[in-house]
Amino acid sequence: MDDADMRTRLEDAICSDVEKRIAEGRRTLDSEGFLVLEKLLDLETIERLAEMVKGDADSLWPDGLVDCTPAKPDDPGAMRIVDLKAMNFGYGKFAYLREPLPSPLNALREALYTALAPVATAQIEMFRAETSPKPLALEAYPPKISDLWDICKAADPPQRLPTSIALRYCPGGFMEPHRDLQGTIMFPFQVMCPLSDPGEDYEGGRFFVQPGKRNVDRRHCQELFKGDVVVFRSGLYHGLEELTSGTRYAIAMQFTLSHLTESPSKPRQTWEEKQERQRRAEEEARPLDRRRLHLVVGMSERMYGQL
Repeated sequence: MDDADMRTRLEDAICSDVEKRIAEGRRTLDSEGFLVLEKLLDLETIERLAEMVKGDADSLWPDGLVDCTPAKPDDPGAMRIVDLKAMNFGYGKFAYLREPLPSPLNALREALYTALAPVATAQIEMFRAETSPKPLALEAYPPKISDLWDICKAADPPQRLPTSIALRYCPGGFMEPHRDLQGTIMFPFQVMCPLSDPGEDYEGGRFFVQPGKRNVDRRHCQELFKGDVVVFRSGLYHGLEELTSGTRYAIAMQFTLSHLTESPSKPRQTWEEKQERQRRAEEEARPLDRRRLHLVVGMSERMYGQL
């Protein structure tokens, strides 16, 4: 089946269904901040996409699919393939995908954007509050994603780089809670499409969303299966729990474009440094504990004799 046939099949089979399912799940999307569209994609489409993402046995990212635009204008060797460990952001890899995306993904993204644009406009003030103080240079969203991209390209600074990514996690892989807020043109929703099945292809590795970076007690974890598409609010923090075995592939799509990134002014903390800093903060905030009580009692005994 060629791309043209796949696009026709996808449009006929699911694109008309996307708007209906978004409308039916609107209450869940409003209250929970995410919505799982179960079995939205057929398995044949998923397997074809998985083949594109995996590439051959010797190379994770096939040259024809990965976007090779330099991540930094002054460093042409900095291709847009990201090692999460090198960024102290987790353990795994992702690669930005070349535009236009393969036809099935393009059709899906267009259908999802068309269905979500009115919802996004209705929630724009909530999104603005969630992302503050980061500026949001929009008052409403156009009905077509092509129009939104025109706005991105005219932004200051211009947003022209692709944002859709393919992700790969191996045993021990995880991603820390984070938000994908790039530039001044942002969209309140983004989507993720798993290309692997839990229990069959991997263990662990649940997708999660939470309202704040450290709100682990309010984290919602969700197992996702091949064919599912999860829509979630961009203002929420999201990530992936640790994989215990196997390999997990997925495609994540944003609806806006990104701008060229600048080199950070100082290096990011390592994972160990973050853990030590958090441990010290918790230690300072902890009330008088048994260890400190022993210390106080010992000092008192030395000063005033046996209590």
